[in-house]
Amino acid sequence: MEEITASEIFEVSTTVEPLSEADLYHFFRPRDAQSALKKGWSKRFVTTLHGVLPGATDFEGNAEAYSRAEAVAAVSEDGKQYLVSSGIPAERVRVIHAGADPKRFFRSRWPQGHFTIGVASRYYGVHGRVEDNKGGGTILEVMRILAEREVEAMLLVAGTGWRWLAEALSRIPFPMVYYERGRNCTYVDYPRLYNMMDCLLIASKFEGGPVAAYEAMICGRPLVSTAVGVVPELVSEGQTGHIFPQGDAQACAELLLKLRDERDEWAQERWRKPAARAQGFTWNRWRRLHEELYEDALDGGTGR
Repeated sequence: MEEITASEIFEVSTTVEPLSEADLYHFFRPRDAQSALKKGWSKRFVTTLHGVLPGATDFEGNAEAYSRAEAVAAVSEDGKQYLVSSGIPAERVRVIHAGADPKRFFRSRWPQGHFTIGVASRYYGVHGRVEDNKGGGTILEVMRILAEREVEAMLLVAGTGWRWLAEALSRIPFPMVYYERGRNCTYVDYPRLYNMMDCLLIASKFEGGPVAAYEAMICGRPLVSTAVGVVPELVSEGQTGHIFPQGDAQACAELLLKLRDERDEWAQERWRKPAARAQGFTWNRWRRLHEELYEDALDGGTGR
């Protein structure tokens, strides 16, 4: 397991409420900084943009937080571009990617039998409504298409909030194995689950990372994903995965069938490319980049 080295530069405290005694406070979410500013917060702070929401209304609601922050960390280049286009100077925005633990996540096997499509996330939405941010409706339609074609495949889902999908697929029918976090699996099981997948499917409308993309790729799994979050930075078309238009179940199904047909190639050699692409994104790198952000914010080197 990757040992995340403690900071030798800063004394770090994690608090529920903002700590006014801090030389620099990191508001994990911009809305928390916005709330603190309304209550009179006047100390130096930084914040993090985790993802760009559909319709790009996030900046309007948190404009003061972004404008008054010493610096803003964005978890993807897409997030940085959004902030810069909204008027935040580029030198005050740092891209700090998430990552995966290379000592825990690595290729150990390739699945046998049915072609296995993986999903690894928490489902936040309500199926069939605008809150369907994880693209659950698209995933359901993709599986329906594969079932109609009588494709020998199965869906492996790891996370929470997906019981509705298991019930819907049972009526098609399409085989799904559900590892529900907190019930029949924990995060410790995730490396094993990624190694039971042929690929990771991400159908989301928006994402910050997602972290699952790093974890699956470092295990050698290609992505089949919408162009959300960090995915455009990680996916080289046909080399480390494929990108499909949001909501286009037919296009997604065709890409999955392509990977199914290339299964032996991915199992033998092609897995090395996604694994290599994700290799440099570790949590120690994440910590180091945050330390650099804090140092520059305190020294006034972020363009203020």
